[in-house]
Amino acid sequence: MSAERAAKLAEQLRARRAWYERLAELAREQVVLIGGDGEGLAELVERKRAVMAELERLAAGAPGLREEWEAIRPGLSPAQSAPVEAELAAVSKVLEQVVKSEEEARRLAEGERASVSSEMKATNEARRAAAAYGKPSNPAGPRFVDRSE
Repeated sequence: MSAERAAKLAEQLRARRAWYERLAELAREQVVLIGGDGEGLAELVERKRAVMAELERLAAGAPGLREEWEAIRPGLSPAQSAPVEAELAAVSKVLEQVVKSEEEARRLAEGERASVSSEMKATNEARRAAAAYGKPSNPAGPRFVDRSE
């Protein structure tokens, strides 16, 4: 029974890993889009939400996966536990890629935010300067008077 359950756990982990790989791909794509295509970035966020929803659905369908694995692992031979261990290692590697890409995206987004903030501040200062040196409210009349007449 434990060997059958281990095979089922490996299958569940493979399904999750496939979705994690999609998430990793989207995270890498996000890094490229930051600072450029705002519409593409918004669409990508929606795709990420869909992937996350599927991952949540899979997690809800198999609660306690880790606890179950920890409970049956000691009763399995190395050959029986190898597929699950391999999937766990693969999932861990993919999640590390996701975290790395998300961290890079966060760093780039913060840089973009600082750049935009700086540009907005400069524009605001330019507007204030223009207002300070702009047209007076009472335009002065002509200064030249021809007295030769």
